Amino acid sequence: MLFVPACAAAINTMQTMLAEREIVSQSPALRFTMAGIVGLIVLAVSAVLLNLPGSTLRITQFSLSGYGFDVLALYGFFSLVMFGATYFIVPRVTRREWLSRRLIKMHFLFSVYGVVFVALVALFGGLQQGIGQEDWQLPWLIAASRAFPYAVAMTFSWGLILFSNVFFFLHLALMWLRLGRRSSHPTLLVSSH
Repeated sequence: MLFVPACAAAINTMQTMLAEREIVSQSPALRFTMAGIVGLIVLAVSAVLLNLPGSTLRITQFSLSGYGFDVLALYGFFSLVMFGATYFIVPRVTRREWLSRRLIKMHFLFSVYGVVFVALVALFGGLQQGIGQEDWQLPWLIAASRAFPYAVAMTFSWGLILFSNVFFFLHLALMWLRLGRRSSHPTLLVSSH
């Protein structure tokens, strides 16, 4: 019931943001929000395509793939949108600009790459685990061991996300210490060239 209104709202927001691409590239709040909306669209499309009867549902249902969907929903959509809100709200509360465009860019890139890697690795690991589960003549240990390399790769991907959150925490702590330049328009990081 919510699919059509959610898609309409996401498409409307995306088209509004794409009309002014330069503002999106300069505003961390819009960049994170746009990435979160893309994460929501990817989640919706992949959930529909991978869970159709007769598709991969019997393989992915009780495997790591569900974990990938959870991460895509919680971090790929919700957390990215909340980071966008934080990048919008904190400068208004502290009345300071964000200190470093580079820290924001590193936070964004490592967050997006980490989420993409976690979701893809969980999906493929879930497919391999599901194939092992479907072979009922083999012991469960073999099916579970098929997912081990993917679990190692997911741990590396979570390391990317942890690294991005260190950048965010460092930058946020510096903002709360009021070390940024005072400004009345802190959301746009216009270069001083």
